[in-house]
Amino acid sequence: MGHRLSILQSASREDVRFDPFPHLLLPSCLPEGIYQELSESFPADALICELDAWRRPQPGENKRVDISAASFLKNRDVLPSIWVDFVAYHTSQEFFQEMLSIFGDVIQRHYPLLEDRIGTLSTAPTGVRFAEQMDSQPLSLDCQVGINTPGRSTSVVIGPHCDSPDELYAGLLYFRRPEDDAEGGNLDLFSWKHSEQKLFRDGHKIADASLIERQATIPYAANTLVMFINTLDSVHGVTPRSPSSVSRRLVNVIGEVYNAVPGGLFERPQVSIQTTDNAANGGSGLLRQPGLFRQKVKAKLKALRSGFLRREP
Repeated sequence: MGHRLSILQSASREDVRFDPFPHLLLPSCLPEGIYQELSESFPADALICELDAWRRPQPGENKRVDISAASFLKNRDVLPSIWVDFVAYHTSQEFFQEMLSIFGDVIQRHYPLLEDRIGTLSTAPTGVRFAEQMDSQPLSLDCQVGINTPGRSTSVVIGPHCDSPDELYAGLLYFRRPEDDAEGGNLDLFSWKHSEQKLFRDGHKIADASLIERQATIPYAANTLVMFINTLDSVHGVTPRSPSSVSRRLVNVIGEVYNAVPGGLFERPQVSIQTTDNAANGGSGLLRQPGLFRQKVKAKLKALRSGFLRREP
């Protein structure tokens, strides 16, 4: 058994599923006592919104708001100690090694040249994503504690999409409230219908719903973990959520490689926005995804300049 707070303490490589893409599903992720302690001390919505106000000052209804690991480092004095420990572990070298014990073979299969850029994965150094003076390593880890804000109408927080090519893995652990009676907010997993038609718009969104088909739906249920290796095929999205007066609570555990692989692990071919004249003059209708490195650097500089709003006790 691993660390007492680890989301992978009950997982094994035999639990990895490969359809429609490599992922792990644990319906009872944490020991019940640990989960209850975390759930009961989950940071209040108001505090999460306050600490994310530098990025989303007025998030609106059914919008994602979260506290990043970098923000936890700056605000640990006003955050529950068990959550400080939880975030610290899931951004540690120890957790990365635990992740490799489950997904190492899958990563090698999908990204056989990754070690040419990072070095041996089992010894590759890690840092905390976007944290000042702690984010110069090949692997940047984050643990975001967040919510989707309440909403007065049925809406979708994010439809079918593929995460940033900088991302190597992601894990979502749900902390559904006992009083949350909203319908939906589940996680859909998709596959491409045709391997030669993998197209996106606005960076991460699937260009057309007809290009994909749903293969599985993971319920938004308390203490449920879904974790996956991020590839061009790792298409997922959240189902519509009915009106709710309470937030949809979750933790997002991720590892990114932008320092070592500035171009990203793959490309998301984009549907271009072209005028009729441009298309008539030989426009291909497709654009390679532009500026991944520039986008990440800009986001990183913005995060550092902001200082991740520190709350005074």
